[in-house]
Amino acid sequence: LKQLLILATLMLVPGIVMAQQSKKQERSATPFALKEFQRAKIIQPFGKFVWAEANVFLKDASLFFMENDTMKKAFLDKVIAVQFDSVTYRKVEGQQLGEVIAQKGYNFLVRVRTIDMKQYNEEHDGTQNAGFLDFDGIGRMQSNFIDLHNEAYLEKGFPVKDKYYFIVKGKCVVANEARVEREISKPHMDEFKKLMRDQWWSWRDEESLKMLLEFLP
Repeated sequence: LKQLLILATLMLVPGIVMAQQSKKQERSATPFALKEFQRAKIIQPFGKFVWAEANVFLKDASLFFMENDTMKKAFLDKVIAVQFDSVTYRKVEGQQLGEVIAQKGYNFLVRVRTIDMKQYNEEHDGTQNAGFLDFDGIGRMQSNFIDLHNEAYLEKGFPVKDKYYFIVKGKCVVANEARVEREISKPHMDEFKKLMRDQWWSWRDEESLKMLLEFLP
């Protein structure tokens, strides 16, 4: 009987680990991170900043702002971060913004959330045109082209996927073992390697990733 109990326990462990590391498909009611455009402080180098009514467009995690009745895409070449009332985004790779999930000192864990277009197209089987997620050649989108209160969108929403980064003293580092290991401070290297062997730790789990901030310089 004791042997049977041990065997049953061993059989359960992989399922428990898989459940811990798997992540439920998240959805967004609108193609934007925030339900409404909000006043935001757009932080630039050398202490400069500007204010705008803005939002984060989930098709590509880009920044959009309002100019009269027109949505315009902002270029992030000279943008460090975007602060809304309840959330802060920081620029990561290219023209993308990542939501700050955790911070320690000048280091950040950020999440870049985008619409999973492959999943979206599979769900609609090509019957629903995703052209409303596009904008014209100069980065403009008419505000009445997307109805943020459209019940058809709110009913099912948009499938989204997440990618995580660390910003280490201003440098953007994708959250994977090979890349992050290069940034771990020497006094914490043994702790980092021990954590990598922990079956309950996952690169897909935000609480797990937050632990790595303790190991960064």
